[in-house]
Amino acid sequence: ASNPKARSLNTPESEMGEMIRRVISHEVGHALGLPHNMKASAAYPVEKLRDGKFTQEYGIATTIMDYARYNYVAQPGDKNIRYIRQLGPYDHYSIDWGYRFTGKSAEDEFPTLQSWIEAKGDDPMYSFGSGFPRFDPKSQTECIGDDNVIATEYGLKNLKIVAQNLVNWTSTDGQNYDDLEELHGELVGVYGRYIGHVITNIGGVYETLRTSDDKRNVYEPIPAASQREALSFLEKEFFTSPNWLLTKDIALKLSAQGSLDKITSRQARLLNSLLSGDRLKRIEEGEFLSTEAFTLVEFFDKLESIMFDGSSPDRLKRQLQRDYINRLIALITKSEKPNTFLNSDAASIIRSTLKERSKSLKSLTSGDRLLKAHYEELMDRIEEFLED
Repeated sequence: ASNPKARSLNTPESEMGEMIRRVISHEVGHALGLPHNMKASAAYPVEKLRDGKFTQEYGIATTIMDYARYNYVAQPGDKNIRYIRQLGPYDHYSIDWGYRFTGKSAEDEFPTLQSWIEAKGDDPMYSFGSGFPRFDPKSQTECIGDDNVIATEYGLKNLKIVAQNLVNWTSTDGQNYDDLEELHGELVGVYGRYIGHVITNIGGVYETLRTSDDKRNVYEPIPAASQREALSFLEKEFFTSPNWLLTKDIALKLSAQGSLDKITSRQARLLNSLLSGDRLKRIEEGEFLSTEAFTLVEFFDKLESIMFDGSSPDRLKRQLQRDYINRLIALITKSEKPNTFLNSDAASIIRSTLKERSKSLKSLTSGDRLLKAHYEELMDRIEEFLED
């Protein structure tokens, strides 16, 4: 949206060449022994990624070894922006650390190398995080900027512009709409990626790798205020139906049926991620670790008010409500394998939430025939489960 050179499938050779050089640089980094560093993309303030002078000098992440592939934060009208990743200060630092000769043996070198680490230890420019497992919002793939809520807000602004222009930017006279279909799939996928970056904040934990001589903690639960901010953002950009992802102009050029399934299936995957057992366990443990925690009760109360806000749900929201009820039931359904989640506060709250939702649905089974049928279906699913 902000880079006119990207508004065509005929990518200029200079741009393609630069992207290929950066992929090769990344792989050469592996050949030199460098691992992925997914925390490098969280070192730069989001607003700096809209600064032409800054991005031209520092790129969009501190290392080529991050999966920070392109600058999705920059907005239309921003000047002299670098959009493609490049080598950064962490690359120079890590190669220096790994290859510079500072002593006659590993033992001789150790004090010098350790002093370099200690000197850089609290500087975000030299932070390291593998990105796996996915519980640290500052260590995520395909993510840039130090605040992924703000970065995602910028990213979605651009994506909405792309959606409005996708037919024109992917169509060629005399050709069919195969390119439009492929790129629309990418559009939906990128939307899911951006939303996923924000979801990681909920039940998230910061990881700062330390050695035992540093007495500070390795793990720190995300502050409650940040988790609430993330959930409020999701209320606006995820739980409010993203109908802009599939305009009639696009849908009627793609297929006789099934176009809407792209959106609903992506939303279901995101909802399942938000309601993953591991995430709920981290929220539960956060209550034990912090006196001002974002609690399970607060999470489910807020989620209920978002899912059933009193408005008349459209097609996407009705499907999301079905997926929500199904997911809650699946979380506390017994299986043959040992499931420690079944014996937890989260399981108790989910069961209580389902009981309360069943009662509330009874008052909604009137009026519009479609909505009545929809709410009766949800109520039947819950009651069937509770009766087992």
